Amino acid sequence: MKRNFNYLKIWLSFFILFIFSGCASKTLNYEPKEVKSDYNATWQYSFNIAELDELIQKTLKNNENLNTAVLNLNIALRQAGLNKVDLFPTPSASLSASSSRDISYHDKSKRSFSSGFGLSWELDLWGRVYNAYESANFNAKKSLLNLQDIQISIINSVISEYFNILYLNERKQNLIKNLTNMQALDKIVRQKFNLGRAELLELAQSNANLLSAQNSLKSTNKELENAYEALANLTRTELIPQGYISDITRPSLDFGIEVVGDENFSFSKPQELKIAWIERILTRPDVNEKLASLNAGFYDYKIAQKNFLPKITLNGGLNDSDKNFNDAFGFNLLSGALNISLPFLDYARLKKNLKISQDQFEILRLAYKQSLNNALNEAIKYAAFYQIDTQNLKNQEKIVSQREQIVEIYNLKYNQGAVSLKDLLEAQNALISAQNTLASQKYELINDEINFYKAIAR
Repeated sequence: MKRNFNYLKIWLSFFILFIFSGCASKTLNYEPKEVKSDYNATWQYSFNIAELDELIQKTLKNNENLNTAVLNLNIALRQAGLNKVDLFPTPSASLSASSSRDISYHDKSKRSFSSGFGLSWELDLWGRVYNAYESANFNAKKSLLNLQDIQISIINSVISEYFNILYLNERKQNLIKNLTNMQALDKIVRQKFNLGRAELLELAQSNANLLSAQNSLKSTNKELENAYEALANLTRTELIPQGYISDITRPSLDFGIEVVGDENFSFSKPQELKIAWIERILTRPDVNEKLASLNAGFYDYKIAQKNFLPKITLNGGLNDSDKNFNDAFGFNLLSGALNISLPFLDYARLKKNLKISQDQFEILRLAYKQSLNNALNEAIKYAAFYQIDTQNLKNQEKIVSQREQIVEIYNLKYNQGAVSLKDLLEAQNALISAQNTLASQKYELINDEINFYKAIAR
């Protein structure tokens, strides 16, 4: 019997050694990286528009999504604090009173009072508890970065919506002028038709153009209402911008690199930009949020590894009891205990949990890599958009200038009786259409600037 018991001890020792060596051999090829959580955006104030700056400040104060993110951050910070507390002994105290009586002998009641104070401490021999704290700490950083990312996205939306309203204000103003001209043109065509100098086709075309102008104005009013609502939902204010996008200075983008010229430099060469912008992009909150998740996942995997190892807990306490209440607090009884649990006996379950943690880590690794690549490509895209839209804007400015010259010529000819009012009004409408296109192009260019600065974490 004793011999069999010795065999059992030897077999159990080899089994424990096998489990420990197996766990230790499976390590991830990863070293936790520094998470940058001190992002401080400044690009949103570069427009120097007091009204816009006020809207941004009110948004940061009033937006519910931001307030929710702040609460989530507080929860994550408190959770990290709880995990840190686990590194230290856990105190406990108790107080009890009891009363008993043997009713078969009609004895008097016997009373007893007891008290106790104890400490329980899991020895963190393998670093499992500290790994849990590290994981919770990175999750707290993740919540902070999520808050920053939400701030950036909302600010980006506020700025874009603000300039959208300025653009729509200008388009509406131009469409009102266009409608006035269309009404005058329609009146001329009707008069000519009544005099037999215009065909029914010309009258129908004029009427269709008038209706189209009316619909364009109504559509713009509808877009404005949607923009007002979007801005109000973001800022929780009733402020309605009254300006025009033509009043805004055309943006001049700082690429953060030296652009030599179109012949020597091209945004179709991503490697040039990746080298120039990689450090800026590495400070982006959304990229660092993925990195924080990756670091937390790494420590979660280490915890799953160490869950195979024995857990050792020390318990100690001072107790006392007495029939008198005042004498039950002497704490004359000292007790202590050492508890060792062997979780590796549930090997199959722990093994599956370890594989799950490993797969989850690999998912997080891929997500971080994807976020970094997406951020780089986003910066390249908006830099290219900015170059294209800048050229489009310059071309459109030339078109508007030419249309203005054409209107001046028609004005002179009209005053000299060389052309009809109809010709002059049509020239004015062509100018108005070009001005609307210019306003739209300027709005696109401003959006390129907003999105580029957001992309490179300026």
